[in-house]
Amino acid sequence: MLPDAAIRSAALVFLAVTVATTLQDLSLFSLHPISMALFFYLAVEGAMALSKKKRRLTMAPGPDAPKDVKVDERGRVPIPRVFQIDTHAALGFAAVSLAILGFGVEYYVKSINSRPHFATVHGLAGAVVVALACVQAVGGFANRQMRASRAQWRVHALSGGAAVLPGIAATAFLHAATWTAGAIQKNWMIGNQYFVGWGVAGEVALVVAAVGAAARVFEA
Repeated sequence: MLPDAAIRSAALVFLAVTVATTLQDLSLFSLHPISMALFFYLAVEGAMALSKKKRRLTMAPGPDAPKDVKVDERGRVPIPRVFQIDTHAALGFAAVSLAILGFGVEYYVKSINSRPHFATVHGLAGAVVVALACVQAVGGFANRQMRASRAQWRVHALSGGAAVLPGIAATAFLHAATWTAGAIQKNWMIGNQYFVGWGVAGEVALVVAAVGAAARVFEA
């Protein structure tokens, strides 16, 4: 089982590679890959926020902490589950907002250039993933408002781990792998070994982060 630090580091590597390669050719469209990479990074962090391992961490007791709460030798108390859920919700909201931004930029750029929408597997899969992420966010909010049962929360968690995280990873990996294959086919490897090498590193990091974060969701 991958440690939390490795999963977070992999997500950060993918984000860094995406930003670095995107900065090579800045335009309005650059907001799309950067927003989507941030979407993935925050989705991973949101999943990690619910990790069982995090429940064993401690924090300084707040002013509203019960008087009978167990305090360790350092004067700290276990991180409450509600704090984990609030953190997860905040990260999820930010992630979905970035996904909508990235999708909107892509749609706008294609519209002004009279290019067809959803004409590629990447574009179609991306639209489905953004829709799933929005449904996931609405479902989580509804569960919180209705004080959902444990079974309903489990459905929410499993749909995120089995659909949203893998969906983001698969969509991004498909696009990156297609680009890398095209670069190799055009013999770009000769003059762009650095660029292509970082692209492959980003793909590997993407898979590691997605699999690790999804596993944490199933454990939670």
